[in-house]
Amino acid sequence: MRLSYTALKTFQQCHFRYHLRYDRGLASRPRPVAQSSRALHGALHLFHQGLKSQPAAKDVLFPSAAVSLDTLLAHFIRLL
Repeated sequence: MRLSYTALKTFQQCHFRYHLRYDRGLASRPRPVAQSSRALHGALHLFHQGLKSQPAAKDVLFPSAAVSLDTLLAHFIRLL
């Protein structure tokens, strides 16, 4: 059995919450900051996948359709 400061603090605050989280293994709700961070990471991942799927053009450094702020923001808004 591994204990952490967070687990002990959770047990001290609410025994039932500790039971659900650590005994039953139910995940807690993500914090708003973590949720937006995950959305940003997912949007960047999808944006990068779009870049990789573009055919390689030797004369163009950045393909215009794949590299646009609108595309990145659309991915981000969709994942929020």
